[in-house]
Amino acid sequence: MESHAIEWVSFSALILFFIFFLGIISFILFYIFKKPELFSRSNIQLSILLLIMIVFYLTFIALLHTITIPQIDIIPRMLSPLFPLFILLICNLLGFITEQLKEKIFLTFAVCILGVLTIRYYYLSSISIVQNYESEGRGYTARIYQQSGIIEAINKLPDEEPKVSNSAGFVLFHTNRFPYENNQFPNHQFGKGNSYGEKSFREKGAALIILYSDFFNYYGSVAKSLLDSITDNLVIHYKDSEGGIYYYPK
Repeated sequence: MESHAIEWVSFSALILFFIFFLGIISFILFYIFKKPELFSRSNIQLSILLLIMIVFYLTFIALLHTITIPQIDIIPRMLSPLFPLFILLICNLLGFITEQLKEKIFLTFAVCILGVLTIRYYYLSSISIVQNYESEGRGYTARIYQQSGIIEAINKLPDEEPKVSNSAGFVLFHTNRFPYENNQFPNHQFGKGNSYGEKSFREKGAALIILYSDFFNYYGSVAKSLLDSITDNLVIHYKDSEGGIYYYPK
């Protein structure tokens, strides 16, 4: 319930920001049409250029999203180039408005309102993210791994024992020991061939540690059948929904 309230307030702050921004644009357009000679001003020309760049970038993203197969997702990182453009545009427009007014206190007031809205929006967004990280964790410390038992099972393996894993970063993070990393598994029982890591797995008694989430993300639709081929007749030391530890049969 609290997260929904935070989302609603942050969304409302964003709407207020855009209303404020559109208000500035509308005021300037109305003022310019009353005095066409203002088009020759450098700050007006810069504002028009920035608006054109913003429109072209948004059009490019929309076109890319429409014509690509499979269709790409529009994520916040893709829109990050717009942030400096919007900041420059707003500062430029506020400067122009201030020049037209006798009372310069308008600029201070407008910047304060804009700053409060921005801080309020990012504060609420950050609180939501921090609360989620605190309750669910993130990456290698995610709650699903903490509760599964795979971390404890890996930590119980002897330090001197060689290890092979499809997620070397995960093993390194929790054990401070870097394993052989293998993300190109052959389509047969692991250890029967001579691909990277198989010889150590077969001859040195290395542990094969497979993190299932990374494995299925990497191999996609063929992951299930490939996993069955790799682990066929291997000795299962530990296995749960998040990962497994296997040994070559002696």
